[in-house]
Amino acid sequence: IAPESAWKHYAVSQSVSKSNPELAIAESLKAVEKDADELLFYNSALTLLLQNKKFAEAAALLEKAKTRPDWCGFVLRGGWRMRLAEADNSDAIKTAVTGELEKLTREAKDLKTLLAVRSQYKLLKNE
Repeated sequence: IAPESAWKHYAVSQSVSKSNPELAIAESLKAVEKDADELLFYNSALTLLLQNKKFAEAAALLEKAKTRPDWCGFVLRGGWRMRLAEADNSDAIKTAVTGELEKLTREAKDLKTLLAVRSQYKLLKNE
């Protein structure tokens, strides 16, 4: 792996995610900057940011991802994940998100949105 490649930053991020979360976040965000087309890097960065309650940075990452129309499912799921994390997975926010999911299930016309809804339902059910 090249020393300054996106994959190197991603690998470092994964290897220190438990022992040094700040370094893991920094490396994960470097991977996103180096290769803005790799959804895996965005997902990893978002997960680390939410786990470490860095909600402003998570919101900025999701804003950046919104520029990619083909990533609408990731953006939807990321927004729900962030709301749940900000509210410490409270029952009230789970109920609110479930209501949104039910509404989208009835109204969505595109497959990506429906897949995002299904994925989020599974996450809520498994908690």
